[in-house]
Amino acid sequence: TYRTWPTSVGGWTSWYAFRDKVTEQDIRGTADVMAERLRPFGYDVLQIDDGFQRLPISVPDNWLNTNEKFPGGLSGLQSYIAGKGLTPGLWTNTTFHDSTWAFAHPNYFVRGADGKPSRGNWVGYVMDGANPATMRDLVLPVYAALKQQGWKYFKVDALRPLRYEGVNSHAEFYAQRKLDRVKVYRDFSQQIRDVIGRDAFMLASWGPRPELAGIIDATRLGDDGFGYGGFAQFNSFNNVVWRNDPDHIELHQSDGRRAATLTTLTGSLLMLTDKPSVYVN
Repeated sequence: TYRTWPTSVGGWTSWYAFRDKVTEQDIRGTADVMAERLRPFGYDVLQIDDGFQRLPISVPDNWLNTNEKFPGGLSGLQSYIAGKGLTPGLWTNTTFHDSTWAFAHPNYFVRGADGKPSRGNWVGYVMDGANPATMRDLVLPVYAALKQQGWKYFKVDALRPLRYEGVNSHAEFYAQRKLDRVKVYRDFSQQIRDVIGRDAFMLASWGPRPELAGIIDATRLGDDGFGYGGFAQFNSFNNVVWRNDPDHIELHQSDGRRAATLTTLTGSLLMLTDKPSVYVN
């Protein structure tokens, strides 16, 4: 009842190149190099990863108003990337880590028997996707604003811990409300998809989640770091259920060419992550 993403997807992500120390100048410099050296070979996505947002990860303002390393803001950076003929991409995250805000607004979160917001490993204070106010005020405004700015590629991180440490670990919270946990989880992701539209690429991270079939365009197969095992384990899913993402490829590593070749031959998501000087030399 749905089509997988119809074209190949390749590009560059900032994570292994710069980690969370990435700056606006790093991205602009990489965009310059990509436009000249990589785009002719089909690498046209430039995805900024963790490091642009204000901390703690929490309310929409901290996502949409960048930190001091990105003085020009997201809108200006999107325009610069797109102006180079590249597809602007951005990392987002389904976690919440501002304890002061969470305890001041407990109804937005999954709550324990004491009525206080509950925490989950990797996911922080668990946002309650079954509460329309949570989606309206904490989650969807981020994606609506980014969509309006022109971002076309969205990496939505921490969806696996949202399922396990978030929803599953708080089964009683949903059982008391007679809510289907799988539906709550799927609806959380579906609402993000509805906001960004089908013309934007949606990568779920990390680990395959069958509940998201038909919603996402790709899923990362494992933890951080390129992995070969996922190609065999999930090959039957690739370009049938979603696009497989074996994670970032570092061409400067000894197996860089082998990793890129395997990813290309299988039609998987191919994202490089070297510092731009690697592509110049």
